[in-house]
Amino acid sequence: METKRTLQKYSSRLNKQGWIKAAMMGIVVGLAGLAVFSLVCWILALDPVWIGAIVFGVFAAGSTPIFFLKIFRPTIKMTIRRIDALGLEERVLTMNELESNDSYIAKVQREDTISALKTVNAKLLKFAAPIALIIVLGVTLILSSGLTVGAEYRSRNQGDPLFRPGFNPNAVPEFMVEYDIEGGGFIYGDIFQFVDYGRDATPVMAVADDYWFFDRWSDGYENPERWDRGITEDLFVYAIFIEMEEGDGDGDGDSDGDSDSGSSDSDSNGDDGPQPPDSGGSGNPPIIQDNNAVNDGATDSSGDSLNNATNQAGQDAQGNPDSGFHGGYFDGIQ
Repeated sequence: METKRTLQKYSSRLNKQGWIKAAMMGIVVGLAGLAVFSLVCWILALDPVWIGAIVFGVFAAGSTPIFFLKIFRPTIKMTIRRIDALGLEERVLTMNELESNDSYIAKVQREDTISALKTVNAKLLKFAAPIALIIVLGVTLILSSGLTVGAEYRSRNQGDPLFRPGFNPNAVPEFMVEYDIEGGGFIYGDIFQFVDYGRDATPVMAVADDYWFFDRWSDGYENPERWDRGITEDLFVYAIFIEMEEGDGDGDGDSDGDSDSGSSDSDSNGDDGPQPPDSGGSGNPPIIQDNNAVNDGATDSSGDSLNNATNQAGQDAQGNPDSGFHGGYFDGIQ
């Protein structure tokens, strides 16, 4: 007990140095915990800054007292060994061993040692950190700092292709081009295409089914055939087909009705006299000849055909006893 009181100032200084070493080991543990946490944040693209600081503090503060009590807390023998190393030639060690000895020689030895200690300043006990501890501290500091910075960068740049799984910085980005339909029809061509950045897709065409017609593409393009070029992102469009309403088509029903009505009118009014040529039956526009005659576009009215028709009409008029009116009309049109 007397030896401890004599060595108190030296023990206090060594205790401080022990706490410093324990704190260094605690920092190593905290940095290791931060490195593991930052690696998890890197994988999950999380922000590691604030939570990482808490992780570091908990690990460092929790492990520092443990290291001091288990490893770096100075014992009486450790203190004596450090003091004797200052040139006392094991006097302090001998005094500690003879502490319970009341002999004259033991008392003289203790008095001599105490006198020698008065000349030894406690500040001569220099702090010396193990080189291995310094190396480990530096490695964990670099590792945890790099992982933390990387995880923080990724959390702020999650869309960066650098962090896409399997990203190859030398590969050309590839995009998907897809075509689909809405309504009755189909796509002629490759409806699923993978196109390199800046390249052209292959042409496709929208083809309508029976009783349907192509209206437009979903992006507003109105030509059924399209060729998408210079692809720089994924593309999805579909062709829109619209079903024809009832009555749409070639209109034959209306035409037949008109034709029948015209025929009936012609039969009922046949005795009213000659009618002008009809140009609507055949669908061809009337043609005005040089002699101002109207041709319906189907009858051959040129040259000999017209003369033959005229002669035949004259003969018919002369042989018919009721042809007075027709003969007058015939003479008029000549």
